[in-house]
Amino acid sequence: MVTRSLVGIYCLLTVAVGQVPDVRLKFDVGIYGSLKSDGHSAFHTYDPLGRPSTVSLTFFLESGLRAYAAQRFERITGSGNTDLLDELYIEDEGIWRVGKQYLPFGYGRLMAETAIAARGESSIVVDGVPIVLGFCDNGKGYQQGWVARIGRPGLNLYWANGRSFGISGTALAPFRRPEDASGVNRGYRTVIGLESSRKVGLGVLTVAVVTLRQPISPLDSDLVVTDVAFVTRKIGVFTGQAGITYGSSPSAWLLRLGGSVGLDARTSVEPMIRFRNGGFYDLSVGIRFRF
Repeated sequence: MVTRSLVGIYCLLTVAVGQVPDVRLKFDVGIYGSLKSDGHSAFHTYDPLGRPSTVSLTFFLESGLRAYAAQRFERITGSGNTDLLDELYIEDEGIWRVGKQYLPFGYGRLMAETAIAARGESSIVVDGVPIVLGFCDNGKGYQQGWVARIGRPGLNLYWANGRSFGISGTALAPFRRPEDASGVNRGYRTVIGLESSRKVGLGVLTVAVVTLRQPISPLDSDLVVTDVAFVTRKIGVFTGQAGITYGSSPSAWLLRLGGSVGLDARTSVEPMIRFRNGGFYDLSVGIRFRF
């Protein structure tokens, strides 16, 4: 079904633009086995932080425009994004983008959510500092509103206002399991976040903070999540990572330790263990293929 959908997208795009584009096909596929603190085990094609397995097509058009389509292999139970289509957009890279896409919540370190949106980018307004402004409408009960980001990956600030932000399994994954996302008709009206990263010693240190306010449902409360993570540079075939996350509602600390061991240029094994408030939370071991 995944391949059939992407072939259909290719045919529609060819008809729409009246030309046969150059195409690149990419697979980023993982299989993860996990054991939870309650004893339940499961296998998924997304990792413990909600990163999905995808097959994607990138279209390079003669006009200079670029189109991108990516489809997931699995839906995340309980997520506010139940569509297998991960992204589908056309863009003039660095200027505008229209279609289903990841919203510009920083660079996705804490908040990673897709929605049907239109966005514009500029570095003129604030003397060379990139600014992104997007408007999204994913339908009733889903993400609606606007999102703005100013800054680069090293330091950026983002702000969103609307409805139902934070409902996807890919959002806030360092603080909760992807399956524990709030889902449709929940989420928050206002999101404000800050991300910073810099090279330190043998790797990169990242600090991300997000505050989510004005919940849609009385089942939710205002939430602040802070995540500090360190990822080592590749040492031989090994890359390590460690992170600590604090969330205010419910109040909890999470510690994660993981890494990646390369088996060859396209295959890696990815273990991760997490602890919550000092006790075992979950353990995951996966194998990921990229080609």
